[in-house]
Amino acid sequence: MRGTQHEYVSEWVALVRGHHSEMDPTEARIRVHAALGAVNDIAATPHLRASAGIDAAARIVCGALLRIDPPRA
Repeated sequence: MRGTQHEYVSEWVALVRGHHSEMDPTEARIRVHAALGAVNDIAATPHLRASAGIDAAARIVCGALLRIDPPRA
């Protein structure tokens, strides 16, 4: 299980660094772990999951952590 988690995080790190080649691998890994932690906390907390607008808020927070601009309308 731990190996699978490491591979999953590594895949996200590679994706983030693909968008930000200047980003240090350690910084990218920290940012990925922070974003995954935020999403996991939302998923595990019933009142957060039920909050109106939580999807948009999670996209904003994770986008900021991963330095990904939101899609343009």
